[in-house]
Amino acid sequence: MAKYQRASQLRREAAEAVRARAAGKSREELKDLYIAELRSRGLNIPREEILDANIDAITGNYLPAFRLLGQSLASLGRLFGAFRPPR
Repeated sequence: MAKYQRASQLRREAAEAVRARAAGKSREELKDLYIAELRSRGLNIPREEILDANIDAITGNYLPAFRLLGQSLASLGRLFGAFRPPR
């Protein structure tokens, strides 16, 4: 649990570092900065869909991140819905 919390904190710090330098930068420049910040903290680079949602969140557009969260919750619901306890 502590490892997960530390990684989460490092991701927030990376996003804040990019947000602080975001003025006047293109989306690709922000993406490159974010990847560099994640790497400098020893974190894995997320898959493209998540990376794009993170860049959107850094720029203030939280809709893609909420959309991904909703899709994840729906998938989880389907997984549990398919599970039938033994009788």
